[in-house]
Amino acid sequence: MKIMLILPLFMLNTCIVFGQQFLNGSFEKTTSKSCGINLTNADYNSIMANSIAFGIQQSTDILNIAHCRVGKVTTAQEGQWFIGLDTFLSTNTSNAISMELSDTLIKGKVYSISYYDCAVISQAMEQLLVGLSTTDSTFGDIIYTSTLPDTNSWTQRIVYFTAPNSGKYITLKLKTGQQQRYIILDNFSLNYGTDVDSDQELIDYKLFPNPVENYVTVELGEKFADFSVSIINVMGTTVLHNNIITSPNPVVDLSNLESGLYICKLSKMNGSSKYYKLIKN
Repeated sequence: MKIMLILPLFMLNTCIVFGQQFLNGSFEKTTSKSCGINLTNADYNSIMANSIAFGIQQSTDILNIAHCRVGKVTTAQEGQWFIGLDTFLSTNTSNAISMELSDTLIKGKVYSISYYDCAVISQAMEQLLVGLSTTDSTFGDIIYTSTLPDTNSWTQRIVYFTAPNSGKYITLKLKTGQQQRYIILDNFSLNYGTDVDSDQELIDYKLFPNPVENYVTVELGEKFADFSVSIINVMGTTVLHNNIITSPNPVVDLSNLESGLYICKLSKMNGSSKYYKLIKN
């Protein structure tokens, strides 16, 4: 199983907060007793909780390895159930579903979604479009376009996005191609949210390079003795801390950190701080 991390650009200015969750992110809340293949929207909606099918192509699958063969896939990623989306060859249209959240997202906050995808036929791979909508039967605003999934192997996607609206529904459909496409999906979770100030240009200090391989330089200028630098992971834990007392352009060693998203916190001794997004390759 592979893990793919997707990081749109944004700027952070406060601590991590979180409350919303998918109400049926693993598709386990279903009354289906066997695999449902090529379900109409009405049939899907009658047996799947907290999820609505609304696409023009009415053929969503509700799948369970115990009841049907799905390529070489031998398990779901959470529980027993997962779903399949496809496109229709003659009309080049896709299934589309919405997935309900426990509460609306806040426009302008950054959130993280994790999910798993897989293709079961190499010739039928397709990209997934993920959206955020205020209603359960419209796609809303697109927040992510996936790369092509692996064949017969689940891949975890971790997607960071800034909420474009105050939506309560994550929406899914395929980016249709010139022939019939099909992928399976499972185990959606909403991981956290942070406040965003995308208009603020923090030009006082600079971090470079960013993204960074191992060493990042912090350009502080003349009053470097008044600062400390902290590196914080996405869970809010400080994983590295340096007091700046010897250089106006200190170099911070990140070589022992795993690849991913971090927050660089620059703090004055008087208690004021500024926050920067930092990506470690």
